[in-house]
Amino acid sequence: MPRFTYGGEHAATYVEYIDVERGSTLVAEPGRVYDIAPAAGVTRPGPDGEHVPARLPVPPDDCWKPAPKERQSTKENG
Repeated sequence: MPRFTYGGEHAATYVEYIDVERGSTLVAEPGRVYDIAPAAGVTRPGPDGEHVPARLPVPPDDCWKPAPKERQSTKENG
């Protein structure tokens, strides 16, 4: 799962998204890295007035950028 860094100036709550690591609503703090997923059950009005599952973008908006890849540590035998 791709990880993203929040680049906003202030903390922000994204009620339609989950902080996967915590398993709760995404509350993003500047400079922190998160695994993000759309929350279950989010809907939008469809063309016939019925609510249909929303297709939410990940990341949610332009305050996010891909997090740097984590380096794999190597073990030395010895």
